Amino acid sequence: YIVVYGANATEFGPDPYTLSLGRILLDTNEPNGTFEQAVPVKPGKVYESYISISNDKDVYLFTSKVEGNFTVTLTSPSEKNYDIDVFETASWSKWVAGSYNLSGQKDKVSFNVKRNTQYFIVISGKEAVDFGPDSYTLSFGNLVKYYYDPVTNRLKSIQDASGREIHYYYDNNGNLTNVETIEGE
Repeated sequence: YIVVYGANATEFGPDPYTLSLGRILLDTNEPNGTFEQAVPVKPGKVYESYISISNDKDVYLFTSKVEGNFTVTLTSPSEKNYDIDVFETASWSKWVAGSYNLSGQKDKVSFNVKRNTQYFIVISGKEAVDFGPDSYTLSFGNLVKYYYDPVTNRLKSIQDASGREIHYYYDNNGNLTNVETIEGE
C-alpha cells in the first residue's frame, strides 16, 4: 500500500497531485551494508552488484587459507565513482588498503593477507550522488602457494586461498604415482 499525507492538517484539498515511482532496483546482496551483514566471497570469482541508494555501502568478507599478496579489482559504471576499501577484521580502525580512482576507471587494490584472517572489502560511492541502476563488478584474484620437497625439489602440494589442496605423490624413482585433490570451502 502507498499512503500519501500532507505535511500538516492544512495541506489538503481538491487539487490533484502526481505520485511518481522510480524503477525498483535489484540489489543482489542486500542487506550487506555492515561488517555483520558482509557477503562471503571466494577467490578467483567475479561478483556483480549495485550501489542502489545514496550513501549505500556493500561489504564483502574474505578469509584466506594461505599467506601472500591478494588483489581485488572494482569496475564501476562509467558515470559513477565508486571506491574500494579493505579492512582487516570487523573494525573500521583496521584499514589495510584502498583505491579511489575517478569515474570510469578501474580500482585495483593489492594487499598482503595472513592465513585464517578475515578481510572486509567495502564498496561505496565517492559522493552521495554516486549510486544508481547500473551494476559494478568486483573481481577477486586467486592466491596460490607451491610447496616443494627440500631434498628432491619435487612439487609436494599446491594450496589456494579458498583452502583447496592438491597433493603429489612419487615413487622412489621420482615418477609421479598419484595426485590427490582436497576441496576447500
